[in-house]
Amino acid sequence: MNLQTLTIKDLETLQRQWFNDAQLSGKLAMIAAVGRWLGDKLNATHPPKYQYTDTEVNLIIYIDDYGNYFTVTYRNRCVCNTHFCEKMYVPGEWEAIIAELFPNAQATQNAYYEKKKEADRQKLLSKL
Repeated sequence: MNLQTLTIKDLETLQRQWFNDAQLSGKLAMIAAVGRWLGDKLNATHPPKYQYTDTEVNLIIYIDDYGNYFTVTYRNRCVCNTHFCEKMYVPGEWEAIIAELFPNAQATQNAYYEKKKEADRQKLLSKL
């Protein structure tokens, strides 16, 4: 498909379609998990905010949970923006990087909740 030949209406339709497809397929959730669980928590006035940066592949995921959106920048180009004014997702080779990172994010998340569950159990045990 040659994007250069599409009308503005066709481009807007394509933008909506790509974003909706990413949402329905779980790709947006995968990106959010990678950003939150593998990224650094940022010191911000209105947290929580996270940023995952991989300089080797030039990928940045910025999560703003206060504003309820995230962005993905790949090779200095915004390829995803979930802000309600933008809703943009551009498929590409960067998706394979996210897919490769996702199991690590899941493992980190699972370990966190297992540790929390055990801490809660120990706290309750100390009361009994």
